[in-house]
Amino acid sequence: MKSWIEQVPKASGSAQNGNQKGKGKGQDRRVKPRVQQDTLQCVVNAVQAVGDNSLQNSRAIRMLTGLALSTSLVPSDPVLVQAAGLEPTPQDPHLTQLYTWAVLVTGLGAHSKVSAQHKQVLATHAANVEKPEDLADKVLFCRVQPTFGDASQFKVQFSVTPDLHGIGVALLAALATIGGLTKFCGPPRSRSERNAAEALKLLNQCSPA
Repeated sequence: MKSWIEQVPKASGSAQNGNQKGKGKGQDRRVKPRVQQDTLQCVVNAVQAVGDNSLQNSRAIRMLTGLALSTSLVPSDPVLVQAAGLEPTPQDPHLTQLYTWAVLVTGLGAHSKVSAQHKQVLATHAANVEKPEDLADKVLFCRVQPTFGDASQFKVQFSVTPDLHGIGVALLAALATIGGLTKFCGPPRSRSERNAAEALKLLNQCSPA
């Protein structure tokens, strides 16, 4: 590293001293623009800008979520209905997610449509877990819920440590055998993101030219 670090170009003297001028620097900030925009149009422009930025952030978050969580969209199945209908544990929200994981593993581990190979992997995992606490530091996230606008389809999301990577692969494969589609580029848009996009679209249509 020492052999090439000295060859890295150094900033100019003005940049080193922090004297470089950015856009608008050196101008009298007290001078107001000659043309005053209509107040309503300013509000519309601000809402549109904030809305566009919000949707951009939402897309970025979904992409990052795709890196952190495994997501599968699956047609309704009794196992998924049971997993989505568990009673929440407000005192320990993570405990509910451990229960959800357990329902998925045990349910799909005995599902008639799942291959014998994947059922064996899931069943062995279930047999080795004596209590929910055994999963606390391995199952980081697990949630099952109906998708937006279609209660007949469920979104399954989970994240596990490398210790359970093989179990996660088997779980995704089991979900695929009952019609699941693994989403590799992040989950679908949420209800709030869809509503925001629709509201912004209507605003753009109604705003003055």
